[in-house]
Amino acid sequence: MAATPKTHAAGDGGAQVATLHIGLWNGAATLGGVPLYRRLLLEAKAGGLMGATVWRGVEGGHARGAFRSVESEVASNELPLLLDFVAHPQRLRPWLPRAAKLVGGYGVMVMEPNAGPREAGRGEGESRLGRRVDIYTLERCRHQGRPLYQAVAEFARRRGLLWLSTTRGLCGLGDGGRWHEPGWWLRKDEVPIIITILDTAERVDKHLPELVELVAEQGVVVSTAVQWHHP
Repeated sequence: MAATPKTHAAGDGGAQVATLHIGLWNGAATLGGVPLYRRLLLEAKAGGLMGATVWRGVEGGHARGAFRSVESEVASNELPLLLDFVAHPQRLRPWLPRAAKLVGGYGVMVMEPNAGPREAGRGEGESRLGRRVDIYTLERCRHQGRPLYQAVAEFARRRGLLWLSTTRGLCGLGDGGRWHEPGWWLRKDEVPIIITILDTAERVDKHLPELVELVAEQGVVVSTAVQWHHP
């Protein structure tokens, strides 16, 4: 059994925490004239959550609809966003219905650690198991002549997986301890890439073995059980 995540912020005694992941299809989405991601952050702050981070992808979005990329004629503020909210479960769970209402048709919501239906305050059978898949690779990695991250995105789209984003890192360590960082002595495509997929476990698990085979030795695939909350 996986260990329960702990936070070690000063004075909290290593209390249990949960992380809510919200994937927005379009970072330019607004609510009442305010960017949706900012509205979510403001309400999280008002709700006393511990912290939040917004990650902007270089491509991704709705695998069954609009898919945006920095290589297309799309403004950079329309690229997908992944929001991570960290809080004690007793603070985070009461906020979930409000967060789902704000997100509406603009994205998806999952939470980890994966609390069971009874722990989450739902009746038996009312919750769904979700899956978060993170693929760690390098921008230079190729599959059949194209960037691996683009091949993974096309794989997810063709199989109808719900949400995907690709994020470019600043630097990283891998390949037997080799340091990867852009600079005049290294190519830009040496930088690390992380591809994140969010969907129900039923849909992801069906295609996970094939996805692992596609990535092969060019990356690391990490699958995490999460609680699916929206839509």
